Amino acid sequence: HEFQLTKDERETVDLFERTSAGVCHITTSTRVEAFNMRATEVPVGSGSGFVWDSKGHVVTNFHVIKDATQAKVTMSDHSVFPAALVGADPEVDIAVLKVQPMEGYNLAPLKVGQSH
Repeated sequence: HEFQLTKDERETVDLFERTSAGVCHITTSTRVEAFNMRATEVPVGSGSGFVWDSKGHVVTNFHVIKDATQAKVTMSDHSVFPAALVGADPEVDIAVLKVQPMEGYNLAPLKVGQSH
């Protein structure tokens, strides 16, 4: 007996296959001075995000980067790039980071739709 996906399940699988390369994971840290006067990076947060455009803009939630001094973005292929904060709006919990991928690396921006 062959297992068949429903139409909704097939559409969900198709959506995942078309978009997963544009979804990323963000990890953040902050510098803390220890008692021995040496600065140490301490994890602050993590969350998901997505590639907005081929210029390296990544959209995430503000609470992911709040209080961070450093951010790293891990792409779906496990490539990791440092990220800089471009802008944020805490009231709507959104932030934009920018990554500088290595030469020849192709970012996979999500196709953004419209809702009415």
